[in-house]
Formats: sequence, C-alpha cells, structure tokens
Amino acid sequence: MKKLSLYAIAFTFALLAALPVLAGSVYVPLATVREIGPYTFTTEITVTNKGGTEDRRFTTFFIEQGTDGTPRPGANNSATLTPGASNVFGLGLKQGDTGMLEIDGPPQIAASARLMVSEDGVDIGRVALPVISSDNVFRAGTTAYLQSWGRDSGSGLVTDFGMMNLSKEASSCEVDVHSANGTELTPTVLLGMKPLSHIHFIDALNILQVDKIDLARVAVSCNREFFIYSLRYNQQSGQLAFQVPSGTGASTLPTGGAPPAGPGCSAAGNDVCFEEQGIFFTPDPGNPVKRLIYDPPDGSYSKLVATLQVRNGGWFAGRPNGSHNIFWLVRDKNKDMFGYVNVRGPNTNDLFVRHGFNLSQGDKPRLSTGFQHPEGATYTYQYTYDAAQRIVELIVSDESGIPILNLRGTPNINAIGFGANNRILMDFGFPLGVNPNEPPTYGWDYKNLVIRLTPQ
Repeated sequence: MKKLSLYAIAFTFALLAALPVLAGSVYVPLATVREIGPYTFTTEITVTNKGGTEDRRFTTFFIEQGTDGTPRPGANNSATLTPGASNVFGLGLKQGDTGMLEIDGPPQIAASARLMVSEDGVDIGRVALPVISSDNVFRAGTTAYLQSWGRDSGSGLVTDFGMMNLSKEASSCEVDVHSANGTELTPTVLLGMKPLSHIHFIDALNILQVDKIDLARVAVSCNREFFIYSLRYNQQSGQLAFQVPSGTGASTLPTGGAPPAGPGCSAAGNDVCFEEQGIFFTPDPGNPVKRLIYDPPDGSYSKLVATLQVRNGGWFAGRPNGSHNIFWLVRDKNKDMFGYVNVRGPNTNDLFVRHGFNLSQGDKPRLSTGFQHPEGATYTYQYTYDAAQRIVELIVSDESGIPILNLRGTPNINAIGFGANNRILMDFGFPLGVNPNEPPTYGWDYKNLVIRLTPQ
C-alpha cells in the first residue's frame, strides 16, 4: 500500500474522561478556547481532594498543539484543595488556543474534564472529556479505532480529529481512514509527532476532500504511547459529541456482565431486584409511552444497575434524527434522575445521557458520543449509577454480546436513599407532538428489563 506523509497530503489538498486518580501525570486531550461562528467552545476541569485530613496541591501545564511538551520554559500553574473539597477550574487560555493539559498531583487528587459550548455567553451544551492516564493510554504497537465520523457541508456537520503522543520521545504513527463499506478514503498516512505533543485537525474529512459522508472510521497505530479522539459538531446549531476510541473483541473481560439479561432476578443475590421478562412494551399510536413504578425497601443503597434489550423498530419518519427514547429512570421525579438515554438516527447518529440528583434538567450533566443503533437490530443497554464508587456508566452490546460503546460520567451523590414515599419510575417512549425533538418509537421492542439495587 502506498504511504504518504500527512504534510504531503496537506500540500496536495489545498496546503492542507472514569474519574482518574492522580499518581503522577494525567492528560486532558482537548484543552481549548475556540470560536466557531456564534459559538464558543471552552474546556474546564474539576479537581477533588478525595480523602484524608491534609491540604493537597496539584499543578497544570498547557501544551500547545504542535509543540514539544518536554521543555518547561515557564512556571506551571498550581492550586491547593482542602480535604474533601472539589473545585471547577478554568484554564486561563486565550481565544484560539488548542492543545492538551497536563495535570500533576498526589494520589489523593482526582480530576475530570468537560467541554462547554456557549452562545452569547449562555451555556447551551456540554460533553465529558476523558482524562488520559496509564489506565486508558494506548500502548506502542497497538491500534486504536474511532467510528461514526460524519461530514455534511449543507447541514454544517463536521468532525475534528486529535492525536496525542504521550511519550517523552518523538513518535511515528500510521493513520488509515475508510468509509462505512471499507473503501479507503486516503492512502495510509505516516505522521511524525514531537515528544509529549498534541495535534488537532479541524474538519478532518474536508482535508481529505470529502464533502458528505456518514459512519467513516479511522485506525491509528504508533510506536510510542498515544491516544486519539474526535469531536463531531454542527457549525449551525452548536451541537457536539466527543468521541473516544471504540472497544474491540480483544477485551479480556468476561462475557455477560451483571446483571445478566437471562437469569434476571434469580441471580440477584442480596440485591433488591425488579424485572420484566420478555417483550414488555411495544409502542404504537394508541399507547406511545409506558411507565413502570417500583417500591424498593427503605434504606441506603450504593448503586443501581438497569439492563434491558431494545430492538430498533425503525426511525420515526417525521423526525428520524430526533431523540428516540431508550429509557427515562428517576427517583420520584425528573429532578432526581439516575439516567435518561436517547439515540438519534440518520444525519445525526449519536447517543446522549443526562443524569443528576436535585438538579433542573438544564443543569444535569450531559454525556454524548457518535453512535448508531441500526434498524431491526436488538442491542443490550446496561446502565450503572454507582454512587459509592463515583461512576456513571453506559455499556451497549450488540446482538453477539460484544460491547460496542462505553460511556462514563460521575454522579453528584455518594449514596442512594429510599424512604417511605420514594419510588423508582422508569418510562419508555415519547408521545407524538409534545416535543418535536422527541419523536415516538412506534414498533420498537423493549424487553428483558432487570433493575438491581445494592444495599450499602
């Protein structure tokens, strides 16, 4: 296969975040303050002194894209947190800055990050960013994959692409880009990267002279430790999704997972468990929404895990790219939300989650990523709200049981309480005409639901 340098391609084509605990350095892959039309994208970090009785100090260092991050000509920024404290920090960047952020601190410091989008100073969206550590970095010689790349110049959809060399030595990487049917969009690209460096390609598919495409993908391998990501956004609406590398069948995790869809509550052990066996709901115009109500025993619980299977019965013809509901799961009311999961179809192809307790809908954290649930396919959605371990996680598996998506966030409570008047409410589907962005899921099958609560 012919190989070209990235810079040759550029000349030819018009001159072309689990909550990581620190024990050394971790990296935020997209540190930026950037304007796109009327929208401003801004990265912020949240840092916590998670335990003990001592103040803890951490430092940050911004590495501008394309530069060698090993020299440190200026002083690092630093801050100190009291025991148990969490603070949100801006990065102090100027307009147009893009790079990666290094965070250094003791093991008692935990960090997360998110990308905010605002219009005229008003926050209109946010996505979680991963924090790269020794746990999720890609090792030398391995291959990372990104999927669901899209571009449509007419609708404003574009995809940015970022790469990080996380070694203190220069690296060499190979980049392959293909369409959904496997067609090669460019010969293999050879990319050299400086030590501890970051590069971000704006509207990457345009660099390859692709005007309109959906579900393109990229594969990257490097001879040093690395990480890749993509940012899919709409220049006309400000809507964005941050994409991290796909899971593959090379995983050594056991199949199944808890709770298993088959045994259901028979395998619950000491957990409080509720289930609906088989197909329990198929929406139609006369019955577009189903609500289930469960009454757990009074007490304090460390986590909730909900698993169900959903068959896509076809995108709603009047709004195929609208938010098609997987589930809405709360304690009593929308203000106390375990999770709200939706998928969107053609021309959008993504998934988003909202969650959070004692928060209005607009204040609830939003997780999103490029994703496609094909018509006719049955996928398993396993959603974990682990307050004790500080993890919100959605795992989606295909019909063969292979995980194809893993999305993570952080809950804002550390225990789940149920009193005499508290109930679990879970909805499936939307009524027609109430919200044009929330079409009904007529003909979809919701089946094999299991909800497990683990007592503290």
